[in-house]
Amino acid sequence: MDALREIPLPFEMAWLPPGFFPPCHVNVLYQLAARASSILEIGSWVGRSTCVIAAAIQSRPQPIPFHTTDFFIKDDEEWQRRYGVPLASKANADVYRYFMKQPGGTRGALERHLDARGLRPVVTVHQGDFHEIAYGRRFDLVFCDATHDLGEIAHNVPHVLELLEPGGILVCDDIDSEDLQRAVLAQGEFAWHHVAGTLFYGAPK
Repeated sequence: MDALREIPLPFEMAWLPPGFFPPCHVNVLYQLAARASSILEIGSWVGRSTCVIAAAIQSRPQPIPFHTTDFFIKDDEEWQRRYGVPLASKANADVYRYFMKQPGGTRGALERHLDARGLRPVVTVHQGDFHEIAYGRRFDLVFCDATHDLGEIAHNVPHVLELLEPGGILVCDDIDSEDLQRAVLAQGEFAWHHVAGTLFYGAPK
């Protein structure tokens, strides 16, 4: 597959919820989602990338399965238990806390963002560790926002590959160094791959 080029999108970036997913990544993810037949998102946060995928699905003549999952961490203490580092160590900790304190926490924020854009009907939301959730299927596109460092890649990518249909596409966010790119590629043999900004996408053999 050739690297994807930017195309006109059917929405302005301001239409999307707040988040950390830049416009160049939005464009690539939208195009990949528009071609997929079943999609899993790992790490929805409050729905910026979720809305991109759901909008691509909604533009199609027939719906397709789309599952998204997140821990939906509720406070600093749970963050510390989950990741082993204090939330206060992050430069944008106040942004995280803002959504954690919303009604229903980050899951409530996600669902309100989907509802406000008419996208809720095309998304199945799961809460918990994606390793432990029974989806009842495999997917031909998996967007994984749980590859922030070498440890996460080693822990998460092998299981993500097990969730892919043959010929499916893996998309990983925050692949911001050659070391991280090599770590993803080391988890399996890829037929092709591309990197757009810090977004890795490729098809395992």
